[in-house]
Amino acid sequence: MNQLQEKPQLGIVRQTPKKRLRILVVNDDAVVSSVLRSGFDPLSTVSLEIVPDAETAIRMLSAEPCDLVAVDRRCRRKYAG
Repeated sequence: MNQLQEKPQLGIVRQTPKKRLRILVVNDDAVVSSVLRSGFDPLSTVSLEIVPDAETAIRMLSAEPCDLVAVDRRCRRKYAG
């Protein structure tokens, strides 16, 4: 095989993000919150905040924005009421 026909070697580039990804979850179910925490806590690139209601989420978001917000539909209905 000549040099032009050689296959490129692939490698994995692991770059640590400059800032942690902030995720806000609005969920009042303790079991779901526990599962989410156990999944995200080991990740050094993610900061997970879980709040039980929309009012708390709004206060947090007005103080500091998040990269991602996930809302349990039942919590949203309670707020929209």
